Amino acid sequence: MLFVNFTARHLIARRSEYVSLALFNLAIGIWSLMESQVPMLLAPQLGHFWLLNQYLGISLIPFFFYIFSVTTLSWRSHLLDLFEAGATVATLLIMDIQVRYFGQPRHLCMSLVFLLFLIEYFGIMFSLYKNHKYHKFHDPIVKPVPSMYMSISLFQAAALIEGCRYLYNHYSVTDAAVFLRCGAAIMTAIILFHYMNLVSENARIAGRSEILQKLAYTDTLTGCYSRNAYEMDIRNIQKKMADEQDYNLMIISFDINNLKYVNDHFGHAAGDKHIEATAAILKDAFKDTGKLYRIGGDEFSLLYDGNDMKQKYDAALTLIRAREEEYNKDSSHVFPLHIAIGYAITSEMPDHSWHTAATKADALMYLNKVELKTKDPVRAN
Repeated sequence: MLFVNFTARHLIARRSEYVSLALFNLAIGIWSLMESQVPMLLAPQLGHFWLLNQYLGISLIPFFFYIFSVTTLSWRSHLLDLFEAGATVATLLIMDIQVRYFGQPRHLCMSLVFLLFLIEYFGIMFSLYKNHKYHKFHDPIVKPVPSMYMSISLFQAAALIEGCRYLYNHYSVTDAAVFLRCGAAIMTAIILFHYMNLVSENARIAGRSEILQKLAYTDTLTGCYSRNAYEMDIRNIQKKMADEQDYNLMIISFDINNLKYVNDHFGHAAGDKHIEATAAILKDAFKDTGKLYRIGGDEFSLLYDGNDMKQKYDAALTLIRAREEEYNKDSSHVFPLHIAIGYAITSEMPDHSWHTAATKADALMYLNKVELKTKDPVRAN
């Protein structure tokens, strides 16, 4: 059941190897159930039906095994697939005739099954040889999976051993076909282990990818979104604005006054603290409004496409100025903090574009920057 559930979860990917492997295990299960004679004991009146299912199951095992084997390879021949399918259909037809009209054809059925295994053995070996040549000349970096080859080889060996037992020992109807069943169980276990490792590795890769993506789109100093995230979101916004004519966006530009002066006179550690303090103030002011980005050394931007834009901007601006005043009263800070701010809304622009709104927000921010420096000559340095 664990294997069936594991296989079912991967069917959504429409990977043919998962489907063929599931069908292979289904054929093994049908054959094993029929071999146990339990259905015959429960409903003896359906004897021919159970017998037909028994031989149907074991006849389909080699075919699904072949399909699974070749779907794990990069090279395969459709002509060889058709030949294998034709051999299987012919075997099923002969067995059906024998069961319906001549009783239980144990020796004939098993002979045909092991003949199929032999045919498919050469088909798989030919496919493996062609696959080796394919990787050697076309894709030498991608190597075949050893565990898959090992599992295929083990089951094929078990099937051939079982065939030799039948041909030379003429084993009885009650024989358990132990080599064939053990080979199938071992192959399934190896493949299950391989796919579980594959899922685990994919999960690790996804985890690393998520971490790398977070690093790529997060500013490490402030924890705000980065310039990369800003540019990606702007591209998405452009697409949305092209699709939705009534889409509205508020852009707010921020700049830290005199950050270069702080870096030059007090060191970059003091400048970093200035940047971190700015980010903390802006995050607090806009904690429920939009996304905050650090797009440059001393520059921040906020994008917001929700409701009540002007009201939220005014409330945030009041909070920012109050937090600035509170910060500057603390004598432990080496230099006063002042944040220049400007904003614009796309619906108020003549062309309703984000670019025009961003340009206006920057222009208003620089006017505010000059105004703040004019009020305090010390900060004009």
